[in-house]
Amino acid sequence: MKRILALGALLLLMAVCVGAWWVQTAQALELIEVHTARPVCAGATLEDDHTIRAQRGMACTVTITISNGGSQTVHVGHVLLPSFGSQGEWVVRAGPSTSQRLDDLGVDATLPIDQDLGSGDLLQFNIELAYREGGCSGNRSGGVGGAKPWPFVTVGFLGRTIQRSGNGELRFTQLGPVRGCQRL
Repeated sequence: MKRILALGALLLLMAVCVGAWWVQTAQALELIEVHTARPVCAGATLEDDHTIRAQRGMACTVTITISNGGSQTVHVGHVLLPSFGSQGEWVVRAGPSTSQRLDDLGVDATLPIDQDLGSGDLLQFNIELAYREGGCSGNRSGGVGGAKPWPFVTVGFLGRTIQRSGNGELRFTQLGPVRGCQRL
């Protein structure tokens, strides 16, 4: 009987510890915010605060800010840019002149950060966007494509890692037929 009680007490203690860890990591990670600024473009115009009229030769920059509103230091792993890699489908892609090195994963692109972010700190960087020859946004005749929410940031605390999504929306208008667009 003593063994059963000891085992029960041990299991209860483990459950309390895991529960406390879960609550503490959730509180720290949910206070991470990802903000995207209005794109700044050369060679393209904006229809509103987040819709780029994509065209050949354009270069746009989006400033992303990650803020830590909590009291714990967290680790920022990387930023995921879905469908913005070299094999992505959008008429806009992550540009090669991004302020930091992009990892091309084919369809997606990631920006490695690998940096701790202390309580109350901000981390800011730029993502360059360029025109993708043969990309599609809408259909063969043109249209609007985009990502919302955008981007996704991997953050971790005490061995728990989650993905926080940005508050922004990024849209782009394909002005007309694009060579190689295979969407129907």
